[in-house]
Amino acid sequence: MAPVDELVRILGRRVIPPERMETTACLASRLAEAAGPSLLSAIFFGSHLSGASPAPESAYDFFLIVSGYGEFYRALRRKGLFSRPAGPAALANVFLPPNLISTAFAVEGRRVLVKGAVVSARVFARETGKGRHDHFQTARLFQHSAIAYSRSPAIERFVLAALARTALGTWAWAKPRLPEAFGLEDYLRTLFRISLEAEIKPEGPERGEALFLSQRTALEPVYALVLDEAAAAGEIRRLGTDRYGLIRPATLREHRESRRFFARSKMRATARWVKHRWTFEGSRDYIARKFERRGDPRILAIIRERKVPLIFLWPRIARELRLRRRRDGGSGPQGGSACPP
Repeated sequence: MAPVDELVRILGRRVIPPERMETTACLASRLAEAAGPSLLSAIFFGSHLSGASPAPESAYDFFLIVSGYGEFYRALRRKGLFSRPAGPAALANVFLPPNLISTAFAVEGRRVLVKGAVVSARVFARETGKGRHDHFQTARLFQHSAIAYSRSPAIERFVLAALARTALGTWAWAKPRLPEAFGLEDYLRTLFRISLEAEIKPEGPERGEALFLSQRTALEPVYALVLDEAAAAGEIRRLGTDRYGLIRPATLREHRESRRFFARSKMRATARWVKHRWTFEGSRDYIARKFERRGDPRILAIIRERKVPLIFLWPRIARELRLRRRRDGGSGPQGGSACPP
């Protein structure tokens, strides 16, 4: 069986935990009902799936794969789930996709926030291949994820194949950061460390370890197969049970290309803050809650300077994050429908 086919089989068996299933199914159903034919698939990921210390008020995270940006935003506006003008939102989605949006639903008498990363099927496919423009999508979808909704079996197969390519593609960007000898756990920890460093995040270095520990059971079968494929391709050799050695360490050129890619990726991620500030309604309060949970009073005080637009405060926030990472020993910055009971 080809590696992609085997990974599709493994990924297709992923299920949403029972304690999250009812809420997740409700949210995905309401999103599909509101968006109509424009929503092709909703991929569930993030702390509510992995169990990595989600707060009760934390958003449920989805990648929303759509057939057309304009159609999608118009549909949400008609249902009162998105208040921004559809045309400008669709245009913003073309530049540095995805857009981040927020909406909320009533589930069993409580308000549940949804955070959606909106991408077209074409962009979703591109960002799972060698031609990806940055690390944003990969950083989230190499992790544990599950398909909460697909419009058809063909779309589900398309999404699963893309997730399989994402997993197989991790070898290329992890290799320059791997030691000459490593195990499966080392490989997974390297993926989390690189991904956290690829963006300026509120979390410190300890977050990568927490994410690894919460997801290792789901990820190990996937990435054991990825390493098997790297061995079959002559990139690594087995040194024993769950131990591997590089046959050919990364070249100077590969190191340089990796640094350039992740530097560009961080610039693109930071540039998205401008549009996310507009597309993600309530973004300031959402960001403040994240920093509040991480116990960072200095950054929280900066965000709550209401008289200053948030976009002008980001340089100060980024500077504080860099200082905190150095102190912590880090390696650098990193609507209203109700569901039936």
